[in-house]
Amino acid sequence: SMGSAFGSEPQPSTVPRRLQPDSSFTVRSVGHAFVDNVVAYDFLVEPPAYTNAPGQVVRRTFVEFQALANVMEQRHRSGVPERPRSTLFHYTDAAFVGDRAQELEAYLAALLALEPWPRTNALRRFLCVSSPP
Repeated sequence: SMGSAFGSEPQPSTVPRRLQPDSSFTVRSVGHAFVDNVVAYDFLVEPPAYTNAPGQVVRRTFVEFQALANVMEQRHRSGVPERPRSTLFHYTDAAFVGDRAQELEAYLAALLALEPWPRTNALRRFLCVSSPP
């Protein structure tokens, strides 16, 4: 017997799912490291849920973000998110690095809103993503 449909709790899994569409890659800042005195940012890149593929962590420097921004601005021209702002000096204090990590995460999320399954080669390489199936 299926039991009564009345009084049953709504499935909790249906609520957050809407916030994160199944059809898009997602990125999340998961830390940073110093490589040759340069801050490198770590991001967990997760494929769309329906692929059942595991996520992986990529490590990228701010300079690599700038190079990606150059390509994405040429590719999209309009609608491309504003690139993360650069600073005159290389700050390494934790507060600055933490703020920048959030900025970079938001930038990647905005790019993934443009390309839910990255098409641009530079973005695919940046996130270590294969071609769409």
